[in-house]
Amino acid sequence: MQMSILTSSFNSLKYLDQYCLGLKELKDISDKVDITVVFGAISNIYDNNDFQLIQQKLVETCNLAGIKLHFYQGKGENYSETINNLIAQTIGFTENYAIWNDDDFKLPSHLLAQCYTLKKQLFTYGDFYCTNDVVTVIKNYKDDLNIPGLSITPEITYDEVDLNNKNRYFSRFSYGCFIAWKSQLNVRLGVYDSQLTCASDFDWVNRLIFHGVQPVKTPGVAGCFLSAGQGLSTRPNTAGVPEGNLVLNRFLADKFPCIVNYGKKVLWRNL
Repeated sequence: MQMSILTSSFNSLKYLDQYCLGLKELKDISDKVDITVVFGAISNIYDNNDFQLIQQKLVETCNLAGIKLHFYQGKGENYSETINNLIAQTIGFTENYAIWNDDDFKLPSHLLAQCYTLKKQLFTYGDFYCTNDVVTVIKNYKDDLNIPGLSITPEITYDEVDLNNKNRYFSRFSYGCFIAWKSQLNVRLGVYDSQLTCASDFDWVNRLIFHGVQPVKTPGVAGCFLSAGQGLSTRPNTAGVPEGNLVLNRFLADKFPCIVNYGKKVLWRNL
């Protein structure tokens, strides 16, 4: 099995130690999955010495974990543009993609489980915790994963996503931040919308569903999302809300229901 982890990082130095601490845990599954970390460092405030430090730390960490590294030094692109560049550079030799933002933590056991899901499915996701202390989670998750703030993602079946009748169920963040998919979907349906700086993953998932791709939930906790109010989608004045509404307008009409707040069905015009 093969998995490429996509990480688009603007403030790499801030989260580098935490991210590498999490990557080291992949050693537990590196004998079962051929893992490549595809890391895009895109900050326009760092100089070459900073980028070299980031790359060196990642090389050392990946070597310890028994995984590969593909490092990309960007030129100030936004999050979506970087993800697209990472895909363009790797799609010829990868089978699956998974998102792991550098301020979050992806559980190795769930990454392995997603690989098994993708043997038969095209797109998968999972439940996740929200926390303001990811480092503590990384250090203790094997002994205790009883963390307040578990976000339960909806499990949707073909009966609910009835594409023939065009009844489609969507949700803002309903699939969480730990999504994974077959790379063939990028060949078939494109990449992230680079016009969107915050809600491009939301647009990507809705586009997949719109074109008939069935989301399949991988059981278990996918990881821990840092909800400290400083991230791309959580900081003040984020573009997430207006961009999310734009995406809903793209794919929904008034008569089509959507799922918001993890299960409550309302019309998008009432959001």
